[in-house]
Amino acid sequence: MTGGVPGQGAPAKHPRITIRDRFIQILKNRTDANDRVFPNKKTPVWEPDLMPQIIVNTQNESIDLFNESPRELKRNCQFRVDIFAMDANGKSVDEILDKISLQVEQILSIDDTLGFRGQETTGFNFHDCVLSNVQTVFENDGEKPIACMQLTYSVVYHTLDGLGEGTLAGILPVPFEGFDFDVYLQPPDPENTKDMEITVDVDPV
Repeated sequence: MTGGVPGQGAPAKHPRITIRDRFIQILKNRTDANDRVFPNKKTPVWEPDLMPQIIVNTQNESIDLFNESPRELKRNCQFRVDIFAMDANGKSVDEILDKISLQVEQILSIDDTLGFRGQETTGFNFHDCVLSNVQTVFENDGEKPIACMQLTYSVVYHTLDGLGEGTLAGILPVPFEGFDFDVYLQPPDPENTKDMEITVDVDPV
């Protein structure tokens, strides 16, 4: 699904930061992790009072040429939502992770443009966000088992080459409002009365 609007101007920060911050904004105080949602520079703290917690990481990004002039790039970046938890309040770490994972998936599925639809963004145009992989990693640290459930989201967005200034084009469909057209009927060939040529000039409204 397409979303967002054409961005103009050079961004003050890379779009990956803006998108990662949007993940954090959407998830904070909306899951059992409460406000413990951090960017990838934050190191998890293995303290029971600080668990569970969510860390949003930026992973690999593939880039394809989308448009030649201006040179526009289609980027597919993997954002990983890491949910860290340990046994607590009589619940196993598996139960806690699956519950928060469900919360995260439900919240992020509400809008596959992460709220960028209809918002002007500088330097990039948001296109889509979809869950692509889930993986659980267990660690033994002390008395209580610790685990991390990793939810990977594929995010597609467009930028100009070099993240320079300019208007992104070719992403959003042009709203269809109808056409103005004129029809010209050419006289039939006197020798072939079965044929009649029709010429149509079409101009979008």
